[in-house]
Order: sequence, then structure tokens, then C-alpha cells
Amino acid sequence: MKLHIDSSLFTRVVQVQRSLATFEVFAAAYFFSFFQRVSLAVVASNVARDLAVGAVGLSLMSSAYFVTYALVQPVVGMLSDRAGPRITTSALLLVGATGSVLFAVADGLPMALLARVLVGAGAAGAFVPGMKAISTQYAPSEFARINGFFLSIGNLGAVFAAVPLAYLASGIGWRNSFAVVGGISFALALVCWLVLEDQALPSQDLPAGTKQGAARRHKGMGVAWEVVKTGQFWLLSIFLFCKYGGQATFQALWGVSYITDVYNLSQENAASVVMTSTVGYMVGAPLLGYVSDRLFRRRKGVLLAAAAVFAITWLPIVFSPGKVPPVVLCAILFIMGLAASSANLALVMVKESFTSSISGTAVGCANVANMLGAAIVPGIAGWLISHVGVNRTAPDVMYRYAFLPCLMFALIGFVAIVFAKDRAATAEVGEATDAT
Repeated sequence: MKLHIDSSLFTRVVQVQRSLATFEVFAAAYFFSFFQRVSLAVVASNVARDLAVGAVGLSLMSSAYFVTYALVQPVVGMLSDRAGPRITTSALLLVGATGSVLFAVADGLPMALLARVLVGAGAAGAFVPGMKAISTQYAPSEFARINGFFLSIGNLGAVFAAVPLAYLASGIGWRNSFAVVGGISFALALVCWLVLEDQALPSQDLPAGTKQGAARRHKGMGVAWEVVKTGQFWLLSIFLFCKYGGQATFQALWGVSYITDVYNLSQENAASVVMTSTVGYMVGAPLLGYVSDRLFRRRKGVLLAAAAVFAITWLPIVFSPGKVPPVVLCAILFIMGLAASSANLALVMVKESFTSSISGTAVGCANVANMLGAAIVPGIAGWLISHVGVNRTAPDVMYRYAFLPCLMFALIGFVAIVFAKDRAATAEVGEATDAT
């Protein structure tokens, strides 16, 4: 008796397993990328004491991560396109792991800065290669939703870098904690190398005889120029800059101070209120991706609605500080986080606006706007707080001035999306569109 095996079903099962493995490995890498992004803040006081550094030194360590992350993004994008996500992420995970171990044994500010630079470079190798690899494993009609889950898991890393890392550091010390993180990163690099498969290089999906194909193979910077010369790229990058700038201003820097000063809540309770925005982001990323993929099959309409909601959530924070009950404020921040997760759709639109051979470069360049927004807009708010606070202005008035730029940037981001172009979510992967 012969056993009949449906070869198509077997192929489908293998493909599903491969897709899940790809998603899980890159999601784990992105989780630790976010973990490293906020880990320094959790152990800042202990690091400052043991390394004998002050607020300036801690700020330099924090900036070293973000500046390196931003500067490396275009390079990571080009490496993802030319060498493939497997090689790119495995190599950069090793760099980040080395940085974690070096930070664990740092004996002063110079070594700690070098360590944070390495950590920032290593963390930069998770998102763009992961997004590119996932796009090859899932259908275009599923991509925004799957990528939304990818972003949610990354943000979960920020949550785990708070309380769990604090408990770990209190138990074994911050140095041993970062050594453990480094060891996990080394293991993850090995898993990435062994589990993932090489992706097709640009020369395989571009006609060899075309001038366009030759230029992309021999002129790496020309590929970046091909991306940044388009209006579509700049419109979406402006949105990303404006959105993440405001989001980081509240979530990562001034939100807790705003709530403690205006609402007279404890720092712990204020942090819990701000955390509702992160929860909203984790819920919103896959939810908006699902709505975009399955219900509307378009990106722009969903993104435009989310950008409008994001701007609206700033109104009570700017114009009614302290007058909104804390419970209502939690709901507003949850909605703000949900709307902010529309960055997923903006990055998907960037990827879909270019051929698959340069999509990694495009996403990497656009992702620089995220980091620049996080570096610049909170600084503007801080300058306004220090300038207005000199006159001993009431907290509600001071924060009104400080957060007004966030509202203005949110409106600018909304206008940028109005002029951006859309494409069908069901279009073929790698198919180029007119992005001018």
C-alpha cells in the first residue's frame, strides 16, 4: 500500500515553518534592540556612581547609542540589500554583544562611550534587515499586519528593560546584568546565522543588461541617492520625524515630569500613566496593519486617519494641562500610542515605493528620520521648559509652551501624509511604483 503525500501541502508547511523561524529570530533581535535603547536609564545612578561620571557623562552615553543607531541605518539598509539580512544581522549582533560585554567591564567614561557606540551599531542591525527578510516570507496582503507584530515585540523589549532589568541589576549588579545581555546577544547571533537563509542579492532580481541594474551593483551611494531624490521618501520621512519626535518627547523624557508636576502624582504612578502609551503602541501596530491589509487594502487612508488622531491627542495635553482627570489622561495616552504605531504603515509605504533590490536602503534612510526626531524635538521642549521656567512660571503654563511644538510637528506630519502616494497592499513584492 503506497502512502500518498501531497507535495504542495508539504511545501506549504515547510514555507510556514521557515516564515515563522524568520519572524521569531528577527523579533528576538529587535526585542533586544529596544531593550538596549532604554536599559541605561534603568541603571543610570549605579553607572554614574561606579564610573564616577555626572549628568553630562550619562547624556553622552545615551546619545552615543542614538547617534550611532541613526548614522548606521543607511549603511545597514545597503548591506541588507547587497549582502542579505542573515549576514548583516548576524554580524551586527556580534558587534552589539561585544559592546554589552565591554560596557560591563568599563572602567571609565571613554570605554563606556565606546561600548555604547558598539551597542548602538549592533542594535541598528535588527529592524531594517528584519523588515526586509519578513517581506520575502509573507504575502504583501499580510505584510503590514506581520510587521506590526514585529514592532510590538520590539516595544515589549522596552517594557522588559524597566522592572525586570531593575530587579536583575539589584540582584547581580548592573555589570553582571549587561554581561548576561551580551552573552544572550552572542547566542542570538549564532542562532541567526544557523537558522536564517541567505536572501537573493540585488544582482539576482535586476536585469543584468540594464543601466539601472549596473548602477545599483557598482555604485552603492548611487542607490541611496536614488532613494532620497524622490518626493515620496521625503514626505514619509517628514512624517516619521514629526511623529516620533513628539512621541519621544512625552514617552522618553518629559511625560513623567509633566504628570508629577501638573497632577502631583508620585514618580512611580506617573511612569505607569505614561506606560499606557507604550501599551497602545503595542496594540496598535498589528491592529492598524490588519486594517490596512485586510479591510482597506491601502496604507494612506489608515495612516492619514491615525496621523489626525495623533495630532488631536495633543490638544488636551497642550491646552488643558491638569484639567483632564488622570483616568481620562490614561485613555488619551493609550490612543496616542495606538495612533503613533502608524509609523509601521509609513515604513511599509517606504518599502513598497521602491523595488525589492533597494527597499532595505530606502527603509534604512527613512528610519534615520525617526532617530533625528527623537534627538531634536525633546531638546526643543527642554529648552522651552528651561527658558520659561526661569520666570517661575506655573507648571501647567510651562508645559503648555513645551508641548506646543509637539502639536505643531504632529500637524506637519499629517500634511505630509496628505501629499504622499499610496499603492495597493496586494501589489507584487518588489514591484516599483512612481515615487516622485
